[in-house]
Amino acid sequence: MKLKSYRQQEIYPIDQMENKIVDLILSIYDDFGSAEIVSDAIFEMYVKAEAQASPEEKEKFLKIMGFFRCMTDMVTENSETFNDLQFERKSFNDGILPKQN
Repeated sequence: MKLKSYRQQEIYPIDQMENKIVDLILSIYDDFGSAEIVSDAIFEMYVKAEAQASPEEKEKFLKIMGFFRCMTDMVTENSETFNDLQFERKSFNDGILPKQN
């Protein structure tokens, strides 16, 4: 099932889950400037909370940190694609691109 979105499905065909992941990454970039900034902030929070955290809390925190590190690496490796997606998303939000049905 395809998610109704601003994505031109014939150019970069993506499914609903991929669309949500891309939207999350682009939202983080729009809100914070980069995933690296978020990754650094999460690491600082982990360092400050580590002494009081339970083993389960530490494990969850490390999984979140790993996700943001992977996301940062992925964006770095595919920066041209993400720049295009950011431009496309901004154009859609500004009403320049038509919504796909």
